Amino acid sequence: MNTGDDYEAVYRSLDAYSTWLYGAGSRSTSDVGGSEADPPARHTYETKGPYVLSVSSTWTAAFTLTGPNLSVALPVDVGTVAVTTTRDYRVVEIRGVLVG
Repeated sequence: MNTGDDYEAVYRSLDAYSTWLYGAGSRSTSDVGGSEADPPARHTYETKGPYVLSVSSTWTAAFTLTGPNLSVALPVDVGTVAVTTTRDYRVVEIRGVLVG
């Protein structure tokens, strides 16, 4: 809370999402973070071999600044940030699942 003698910035993140590329021609996009127990994306590989996995996280941020010498709140658009990381992954064994 602004006491009148200090500056306060209220931050917000807008339009956050992640895109996973599985290296097998498929992808997933999610706007939730998920957890190990409830992941936002899953993929099952059906063929052994090397794959290049990639995840990109993108978000847009902004904040509003208030304080002394500011007659009105000052909105500041931070912009959009995208971070991508890639990793080689080798599927070494495929197991059959008996159904029925």
